[in-house]
Amino acid sequence: MPTTLQDALKAEVVIFAVPFRAYRKIASVMVDWSGKIVIDAMNARDLTPEELSGRESSDILALALPGAKVVKTFNQLPAALLGSDPFQPSARRNLVASRCIECEHPPKTIFLQGRESEY
Repeated sequence: MPTTLQDALKAEVVIFAVPFRAYRKIASVMVDWSGKIVIDAMNARDLTPEELSGRESSDILALALPGAKVVKTFNQLPAALLGSDPFQPSARRNLVASRCIECEHPPKTIFLQGRESEY
């Protein structure tokens, strides 16, 4: 387990799970992010529309990480929902694979819902 930022950045896969505005400081540590897969687990809900300028937060992150392949994860779900029994009707979850500009074959959208009969 890496104990410093420098150690963490040596990994092929880097998970950004920090307050959104902190990404700039981490991004500035490396000039070239080629070969890195970055998982965007940040929540940009506190950003204003002006700060986003019509873009998705993962697009903003990708611009700051030249060469990286950025993947958005489903961090917008409340912890209580993620920790609940998925087989209860009230615990539906929709997991969606997002777009990948560099991918030869775009990911498909997958819907998983909380009923055992649907699996």
